Amino acid sequence: MESTAWDPQPFETWVRQRIRQREWSQADLARKLDVPNSTVARWLNGKRRPTPESCDLIADVLGADLDQVLALAGHRPNLDAIPIDDPRATIIALVRRVDLDDQERFEHMLETLQRWIRQDRERSST
Repeated sequence: MESTAWDPQPFETWVRQRIRQREWSQADLARKLDVPNSTVARWLNGKRRPTPESCDLIADVLGADLDQVLALAGHRPNLDAIPIDDPRATIIALVRRVDLDDQERFEHMLETLQRWIRQDRERSST
């Protein structure tokens, strides 16, 4: 799991470091994201920035925090704007109270959330 600390480096540098750590090529990342290699090339050359939807996929593929990827790509959402009665605010508050030092507990929570995200994507694509 990547660090959730905000990284001041440019998006392009951050992605290059992550693919280098995994010993992937630019083409490997493109395949895993199911996007053309030219799209990844434009992101890494700073000619284009990924859409928020692409950032979501990048976060999944690189095992990173979505908010961090959105911030690096210039799309950081205003998390403070979540109304207190929004169900997400309740979940965020509960997660902050959970002790995630237990690796098994952390992995279980992570797997569950990732499964729900995949299910939501599948529902929205049909």
